[in-house]
Amino acid sequence: MAVMVFDQAYEKLLIVEGGYSNNKADRGGETFCGISRRYHPEWPGWATIDTKDLRTDFGYLARGVRLMIQVKTFYRTEYWDALKCDQLPPRIACELFDSGVNCGIRTAARWLQCSVNLFADQQILVEDGLLGEKTLAKTNVQVENFGETHLLKALNGEQYLHYKNIITRDQSQRVFLRGWLTRVWEEHC
Repeated sequence: MAVMVFDQAYEKLLIVEGGYSNNKADRGGETFCGISRRYHPEWPGWATIDTKDLRTDFGYLARGVRLMIQVKTFYRTEYWDALKCDQLPPRIACELFDSGVNCGIRTAARWLQCSVNLFADQQILVEDGLLGEKTLAKTNVQVENFGETHLLKALNGEQYLHYKNIITRDQSQRVFLRGWLTRVWEEHC
């Protein structure tokens, strides 16, 4: 079941991340399937991309089985596994995965902790962005007792505020707002 959930989240992620991009306004700089060379220069797929000189032909690159396996492995290990998504309810896992990819792992984990605390009678989690056993346990108990919807809505609210704050600080980032809001409101699995 966990592999199927990751596969669904990964396929949705590829749609929103797109292919090759080198948008000067994007803080991530050059990206392939959302993997930023600026933040992940050691990713082995860059060697393939650099030798092809076919950056504008995403179709050709996407048909490269080895390259796309590297993309999938990267997202599985660097985000899905790092966020312990296999230990979370599927919809929460998918939301956390997408948020982690776009906003950072610690940011996504902190949003989960804030959301769990929001619905608890008292603050039960430290909001430090470190996804440990206590965060996993409290999240799962809350979902068992109340379902996933309230946490998903709270996570979406945190994500929306994050994007709003980016644009407030830097108007040049407004060009990405429509894409970001798609991530906020869409189901990721």
